[in-house]
Amino acid sequence: MTEAVCVNCGSRKFGAIVKCDKCQFTPATAMDFAWSLTHTDHYLESTQVMMAGATVRAYNIANGPPIELPKSVFEQLETLLRNPSMRDPFTLVRKAKKGFFKSEINMHLLKDEHYFPEVIRGGEEIGREEFNKLVKGGIEDLFIRRNQSNQSLEAIAKERWYVAFDEAILCERESSVSPYLKQIDRCYIDILEAIGPGFRTDRWSMDAALRQLGIIT
Repeated sequence: MTEAVCVNCGSRKFGAIVKCDKCQFTPATAMDFAWSLTHTDHYLESTQVMMAGATVRAYNIANGPPIELPKSVFEQLETLLRNPSMRDPFTLVRKAKKGFFKSEINMHLLKDEHYFPEVIRGGEEIGREEFNKLVKGGIEDLFIRRNQSNQSLEAIAKERWYVAFDEAILCERESSVSPYLKQIDRCYIDILEAIGPGFRTDRWSMDAALRQLGIIT
């Protein structure tokens, strides 16, 4: 079993992405995943994993100096931002059914900073001809976000959907996480803001964002 540490309270646990028995926190954002995955015995010696937990616990008691994250966290974060599919089993709710006589497509809707898993059926929520094109194209998931300016629904790339999903989580949990995780969240917010429009064009660099923030030189 994977020896890991809770990014929220610093308790030891087994499994990087599982809920912490101590504080009930479950990793949810890309940064949560990146930190949790790199603070396990797959990356560190067992004693280093325990030291990481002790660092989190000490910070939560004393609100220590600015947190310095290892390079491995940012490398893992970039991987998750560019290809978030590994988060699917932990994040997406898929209710669509497939059969010879009936097919459905999962719709993952973000509106009012909340995630609503829904199902699209041909001839109902979408025209049958357009629906059949999606099915024949192998589309199983549609990622939809409500446009805040005109309240219309827009289809967006999966990578951008996950960023919007993370931003909603960060906003919602701001007052409920530990001092250590608040610092991690602020770092993640700064990174997202530094990358900014680059998400829409896929022309972005994690190193450039980190240099802009002074995290690396």
